[in-house]
Amino acid sequence: MKINVAKFLLTSSFLFVAFTTWSVSPVWVNYYQGAGDNSDRFNKIKADGQGNYVAVGYTIKTGDYRDFLIVKFNSNGDTLWWRTKNGKDFMDDEAVDVVLDALGNVYACGYSDGGNSQDDILLVKYDANGNELYDTTWNNSSYYMDDIPVAMAIDGNQNIFITGSTEPDTAKGSNNFITLKFNSSGGLIWQAEYNRPSVTSGKDEAASIAVDSNGDAYITGRSSNGSDDDIVTIK
Repeated sequence: MKINVAKFLLTSSFLFVAFTTWSVSPVWVNYYQGAGDNSDRFNKIKADGQGNYVAVGYTIKTGDYRDFLIVKFNSNGDTLWWRTKNGKDFMDDEAVDVVLDALGNVYACGYSDGGNSQDDILLVKYDANGNELYDTTWNNSSYYMDDIPVAMAIDGNQNIFITGSTEPDTAKGSNNFITLKFNSSGGLIWQAEYNRPSVTSGKDEAASIAVDSNGDAYITGRSSNGSDDDIVTIK
């Protein structure tokens, strides 16, 4: 019986890869324990290009309210600095995403409970050393409804793009896409809201955003057609 040696060796290689278990050990582990009496959580982590990493999420302080949490680590897992941010109504605030520019400045976005205005979008900027440069809050004209960001991006001019969902007051329980563009100083350049045409009540929820070299923004998520959801992408 003739054996195709090349085929046998190739098949053997696939079997070896398929049935070999690789053991991987962590290089380091870092724990952050907040000052409060409950859970702490990170939602996103990004690299700054210099071997450092910034993670964002929330820490729960005494009284069970969340605060923004921003922590910067070096490549060895050592904490370089950490910051918390308490919103204007001193209730639940949570960072959901972070981006960094070429100078190492840190931009974190999330939601902040504004009291009567419900959840608002909060953007905070820190320099590479953790000094706060600005914070700005965005609330839709539907004042008493929730505005929740899910993702952010940065272009080559340090403009910040945030996308998420906003709840219109004309259709309770519905959501629209909301996309915001801020300049590097935190000034709002434009805002764009998307509600699927011909669907008066439904959920249009953004999930992610990307920005190209021209500064054009691409947002993707889901959109209700009245009976189920479709994928929708907008430029």
